[in-house]
Amino acid sequence: MTDFSNKVAFVSAGATGIGYACAEALLKRGAKVMICARRENSLQDAISRLGSNASYVVCDVGDRTQMEEAIAATVSKYGKLDYAVNSAGVGVGGAFLDLDDGQIDNCIQTNINGTIYAMQAQGKAMRDNGGGSIINISSIAGVSVHPFMSTYCIAKAAVDMATRCAAKELGEFNIRVNAIQPGLIETPMTELLAGDKIGRQVYLDLSPLDKVGKPVDIGETAAFLLSDEAQFITGQVLAVDGGVTIGGGPDIRPMFAG
Repeated sequence: MTDFSNKVAFVSAGATGIGYACAEALLKRGAKVMICARRENSLQDAISRLGSNASYVVCDVGDRTQMEEAIAATVSKYGKLDYAVNSAGVGVGGAFLDLDDGQIDNCIQTNINGTIYAMQAQGKAMRDNGGGSIINISSIAGVSVHPFMSTYCIAKAAVDMATRCAAKELGEFNIRVNAIQPGLIETPMTELLAGDKIGRQVYLDLSPLDKVGKPVDIGETAAFLLSDEAQFITGQVLAVDGGVTIGGGPDIRPMFAG
């Protein structure tokens, strides 16, 4: 296990789900971790479980000023910023023709703008520290069309491209930028889907592993990509999905059965 004992990390949406699992993975390797979310009560609960090497700051990632202040608070408390995981995101459901301005704007502001604001603030702090590593939490929805989730699909596709663009420009500052595309992961955000028999089975039918992921699957992947063990990896978008994104073609095996 990589030793992060001299590292400082920032994790957005770190109070629950994938963000919490990423914070936990970094902490168990010895890092100091600042988590953020919009609700202070959820942050306080998370900190009580994460331990003394974790701190929190209340932040709406879709607000540029709050995002900049959150990164400044991290540097102020711990002296620098080495790693960042941008896990904050919102989902929007509904027929494409029926989406209203509020749904569209909320999804874009949090998922796209929030990711850009975060990388800008984090990139500047890492540049001043001589380098670092950033992970954006995207989704397989960014590469495979999900009916009734069009705005979310569009937003996550933009996160993938923002990852590549940032990696191209920030490399000169010794900053690596990668993204993870989770498949169906059992979190509070996906409870409606993962907890539904039909919705869950749709993903299981596409997965050669025939299982749904856990937050720890993403946390451990993030820890690897942030570490020096992945020092030659940047600008990449990695699906951690149980193979769902390779399961979209026709299955003609029944033709050859028997």
